[in-house]
Amino acid sequence: MTPSSLFSSGLRLMSHPAAMLGGVAAGIAVGLGRADLAAALAPVGQLYVTLLNVLVLPFMVSAIVVSLARLWSRWSAGTEIGRLVGAILLWMVIAAAVGVGTGQLLAPGELPPAAEVALGQMVDTATNAFAADAKVSLTAPRAGPDRIQKMSETLAHVVPDNIFHALSRGHRLQVVIFSVLFGLALGATSRGRGNAMIEMMEVGFHSCQTMMRGANTLLPIAMCVTVAPLVGRFTSGANAGALQAMALFVLAQLAGAGVLLALSAAAVGRRSGRGVLVGMIALREPLLMAIGTRDSVACIPSVIDRMSGTLRISRRDLELVVPLGITLCRVGPVIYFAVSTLFIAQLYGVPLHLPQLALVVAGSVAAGLAASGASGLLAITLVGVVCGPLGLPIGAAMVLFLAVDPVIEVFRTVTNVFGSCALAAVLCAREEAVVNAVADAA
Repeated sequence: MTPSSLFSSGLRLMSHPAAMLGGVAAGIAVGLGRADLAAALAPVGQLYVTLLNVLVLPFMVSAIVVSLARLWSRWSAGTEIGRLVGAILLWMVIAAAVGVGTGQLLAPGELPPAAEVALGQMVDTATNAFAADAKVSLTAPRAGPDRIQKMSETLAHVVPDNIFHALSRGHRLQVVIFSVLFGLALGATSRGRGNAMIEMMEVGFHSCQTMMRGANTLLPIAMCVTVAPLVGRFTSGANAGALQAMALFVLAQLAGAGVLLALSAAAVGRRSGRGVLVGMIALREPLLMAIGTRDSVACIPSVIDRMSGTLRISRRDLELVVPLGITLCRVGPVIYFAVSTLFIAQLYGVPLHLPQLALVVAGSVAAGLAASGASGLLAITLVGVVCGPLGLPIGAAMVLFLAVDPVIEVFRTVTNVFGSCALAAVLCAREEAVVNAVADAA
């Protein structure tokens, strides 16, 4: 065999689903058996995520700008954009309702006395800076205005004052808003004047896509070095105790995510015409990437490739809907906010009736939209958007949420990616329909 053929065979092998699953299995084995080695691999996994993040923002900007600019030239542009916005809001309301239903059914905050004592000890002995500064307690009086103020400050920074600053800081929601405005303005430019810019952006889009495909060939290795530290961190010491104490809360989050994943799988299977099982198999790469990277935006190129290639959905439509859907339609965080709010209410014995539950749904959707530009601690503190109007204290709960968030973050990311796949399957035309429409127009 020639060196080039060996290299091609190696690339095909690395792209095989078995290699990706093998990477996950190896990461679990290392995390369970060698916690020290797993911790040493963490910087390598972070390096891979950083590599993806370098490519994600230019990819997302070029995809949104080119898609909206070309969409604007079609007579149905306003209708299609309105349909997209309406579908995003409806899907997020459904996700919030699923979270409320799961929280009501499983009641993760109604704990036996022994579990409440364990959670109280977790709060009292927390050593992170947030707990030390907040001086939180499970018996704290109800209060929440400070969280509402922080949310208003977050919303005030949604529109970027400097796009280059937003790009350098990775403020994705600001970048998305600028890209939408620029794409619409470019499409509204008189015919011919904006074509050169659109073509240049399209070249950049395809170049980023090529680089992302190259990075994805390392995915089996990346899965190992990112999964191993996560498993190692939560199978020993205080973190293992945190998982045990918060087991019902984690289970409620997993159940909510499971319901939405089932709805998403049904939507993808039905709209693609390939069936639920084929749809899930076709999307295995972006879902595994979501587990490994815990970054929804990094999965955008893979989602577009798999849905257009295997499921035969219009690539032109996907290049608009998928970046906007994954960035704005944050169904994973919406479920998280709804379940977390009910957990806090149940923990403090605060009854929530139908009007309050409706407020939880609305607040979870608002927090989900704000979470488009937030990550880590900031994303978790957005629970205050929902709890504030209900007068629920969130200080002590923050410590509990932070303790188990690395595990729940995986559920949020996978749900967000697969939920966006369902949104794209519903909104985007199948390739056969696009071909037939072009033929009829000719």
